[in-house]
Amino acid sequence: MWLFGSNFFRPEPSTPHVSPSQINKLIETWGQESCRDEFLHELCYTGIPVCYRGTLWNLLSGNFLQITPELYSIFKERALRLSSISSKSQSMEEVTDASTSATGSEVDLETGNTHGKEESMNIICYDVPRTFTDIEDFHNNGPLAKNLEVILKTYACYRPDVGYVQGMSYLAATLVFYLDEFNAFKCLANILGRRMSFEFYQLKNDMILQVTSTFNFFFELHMPQLRGHFVAESVASEVFLLDWIMTIFSKTFPVDIAARLWDVYLLEGEVFIMRASLGILKLHESSLRSMDAGEIIRFLKRPSAGSTCPNQLLQLIGDISISKDAYDTIMMRNRMPSLVKGMNQQGIMETSAESMRSGADIDSCDSSVVNMLCPPFGVEK
Repeated sequence: MWLFGSNFFRPEPSTPHVSPSQINKLIETWGQESCRDEFLHELCYTGIPVCYRGTLWNLLSGNFLQITPELYSIFKERALRLSSISSKSQSMEEVTDASTSATGSEVDLETGNTHGKEESMNIICYDVPRTFTDIEDFHNNGPLAKNLEVILKTYACYRPDVGYVQGMSYLAATLVFYLDEFNAFKCLANILGRRMSFEFYQLKNDMILQVTSTFNFFFELHMPQLRGHFVAESVASEVFLLDWIMTIFSKTFPVDIAARLWDVYLLEGEVFIMRASLGILKLHESSLRSMDAGEIIRFLKRPSAGSTCPNQLLQLIGDISISKDAYDTIMMRNRMPSLVKGMNQQGIMETSAESMRSGADIDSCDSSVVNMLCPPFGVEK
C-alpha cells in the first residue's frame, strides 16, 4: 500500500511478523480481550497496515457515545440547512443578531437562528483549505474536502455547547483519510468525548495547566538538560504542547507519521500523548539543545522534512516508562493545588524526579505526600 498526497508518495511501513490472517482473526474476535491484547499492542506499535487502519481505528475508538447513523443524519441535516440559510443570508446581507450570537437561545430552525455555538461553523470553510495543505484531496473541491466540511459542521450542531474550535479540522481530516463519512464522524465525536480532548477544546484553563504541569514534571525527569535549555531560552511547553494534544500530532507531522502515533493513542489513551511528546523531544534532543528559542519553536511546530523516522520515534516512545499509576499520581497533585500549596510543591516535585532518575519507582516515592491526596483518579482511554 502507498500513501498519497499532492507532492509525495510514501511506502506503507512494513509490519513484521503480522499476517492478514492474524489481523482478520483479531477483528473477528474483537470482544475477546484476552485473545487480542499482546498481538494488538505489537500491531499498533509496529504500524497498522493502511488497508486495515480504518476498521481498527473504528474498533479502538469505541462508541461510548452511542452514535448511530440515524443520529448523524439528524444533525447533518440541521448543519446543511443552517449552512444554506447562512449562505443566503450573508449574500443578502441580512444576517440577524440572533444568528451570530455566541449565546443565542433555541429557536425555530426555519428562521436560521442557531443554538449555543453552532454559528462557529461559519469559520469552517476558512479552516478546511488550511488543513493538510500538501494533500490535494482536501482542496480545490477534492474528493475528501466536502466530507471534511460536512463532518465538522455536523459536530458543531451535535455539540452546540462546544461548537467548532480550530484544531478540530486536523482531527477530522486524519479520520476522513481512512474512514467513510459516518464512521469518521463517529470516531471524531468519541475522541472529542475523551476527558483530555473535551476539556482542551472547551479551553478549560485548569485542565490545560494541570496537563502542562504534569508534562513538565516528566520532561524534567526524562530529559533534565533539555528541559533546562528550554527554561533558559524561555520556551514554555504550552507553545508546542497545545497543538500536539489538540490535534494529536496531526498538525505537526505528515499524515502517515501522525497516523502511526494515532495507532497507539487509540489503544493507550491520554498517557500515550505524554509519552509521545517526550519521545519527539528525545528523538531531536541533540539538535534542540543547539537551537535558540525561535528555532526551537519553529522546529517543534513543523519538524523539517525527513527529520522524523516513525519507526525510530515509536521505539523511543516505547522505551519511555510512564505507568498509568505514575501519570495519575502527578496529575492528581497538579489537580489539587490547594492541598499541595504550603507543602513546598517545587521541592516535592524535584525530590520525586531525582528519586525516579536514580531508579526508584514513582509509585513508591513521596508516599506520605501521595497519601495526603485523594486516590489516583482513572484515566479514560
